[in-house]
Amino acid sequence: MKKVLLTLVALVAAVSANAQIKNDKGTFTKPVAGNLLIELQVSPNVIGGGQFNLNDPFLQNLTNGLDTAGINTAAAGNTQSFSSLKTNVSPMLKGRYFLSDNSALRLQVGFITASRTSKDKVGNNSTTSKVSRNGIAIAIGYEKHFSGAERLSTYAGADLLLGIAGSKASYNDGNNTFSGKQSTFGIGLRAVTGFDYYIIPKVYLGAELGLGISYDTYGVIKQSGPGTSNGNAKSSDFAITPFVVPAFRLGYNF
Repeated sequence: MKKVLLTLVALVAAVSANAQIKNDKGTFTKPVAGNLLIELQVSPNVIGGGQFNLNDPFLQNLTNGLDTAGINTAAAGNTQSFSSLKTNVSPMLKGRYFLSDNSALRLQVGFITASRTSKDKVGNNSTTSKVSRNGIAIAIGYEKHFSGAERLSTYAGADLLLGIAGSKASYNDGNNTFSGKQSTFGIGLRAVTGFDYYIIPKVYLGAELGLGISYDTYGVIKQSGPGTSNGNAKSSDFAITPFVVPAFRLGYNF
């Protein structure tokens, strides 16, 4: 038992010593002017379904506002179902360039893709239907960093948000092809605050909170095929959106 305890003590001591790794600039050096930081950001899905949720409410609100129920892809007015689309969400990629020891420019990019193709055959006739929904958003912003502590870097800042998204559907009954689509554009502003905690030199974990205002505008539904017609009204949505991003951020200081 004594040997086991001594072994555990030795392991703890080794970990503690390793945690105090130093370089020529000190322990756990935080960013300075000219440094470039790259990070991935994902949001765990604690409710169920896929592994990750869409982790940017701005893009999520933009794509959710598309009028997928209004896209008719057959002369009889059949509406394609978008409800069961399997969505592919990439981890959000963010880069930060430090203008000085306590200020940085930031650029964040995220996108969402979802598509499904179905084929059926009744007698000698076959039908093919396709639906898809895609979107991309970028955030360009500025951060002001505070003194924090040796491993901790806290900051506040703001982002300008831009995004585009669209939904498409098509249906071929063997004789005719029907299709419909709609697009949207969004712009917004948000204030952010967060922190980076360096777990080893140049590698950090972090979290971020934000409050955003967005304006989204949706185009008319455009349709083609026998007996179909385009929509005749555009729509827009203005929202003050408070959100907490339960995001896991992993970054590296080059």
